[in-house]
Amino acid sequence: MDIKKDILISNEHIIQIKDNIKINSNDNIIDATNKIIMPGFINNHIHFGEYYNKGYNEKLTTEEYIKYTENFNSKNNNLKEKIRVSSTIFSAYESLECGSTNLVGIRGWNAIENFSLRLFMGYPFMNSEKLKEYLDNPFNKFEQFQNNPLQTYYIFLHSIQMIDEKILSNLANYLKDKNIKLAIFK
Repeated sequence: MDIKKDILISNEHIIQIKDNIKINSNDNIIDATNKIIMPGFINNHIHFGEYYNKGYNEKLTTEEYIKYTENFNSKNNNLKEKIRVSSTIFSAYESLECGSTNLVGIRGWNAIENFSLRLFMGYPFMNSEKLKEYLDNPFNKFEQFQNNPLQTYYIFLHSIQMIDEKILSNLANYLKDKNIKLAIFK
């Protein structure tokens, strides 16, 4: 259903949607005739650091996929950080190109924090060779993130089979009196 209306935006917020909005002569006008205006889509699960693994044809289980990406990371260990950063940027650009302006993922925050995207970024907790550095002082690292209107950080338990009692116990103690979002991926 097409609806033709004027849209008034002020300070990056939609103020009005109606017919014939009165404007000032110095207002910036964008003629969107024959265009569709819609909110940005949400990409609710993105692997920022694994763009270069996309497109594999196999139907892998979660465990098989983790092994596949662990193998990729071990073969490219000397370029690990450069791959992760460029992969994150490619993932963000591709999402934007497809209309997603709200992204949910883990890692990659340092590569795209300055993009004008809504980010729901997870700090990963899992026993993984490629993510082992995230388990060194994880709560100190997590607390360095600053939530802002466009970004929210949360703790992410990725792949239940990759979580052990030590991680759960430490996490339970840390979260006792905190108002922190927690996500769990099977």
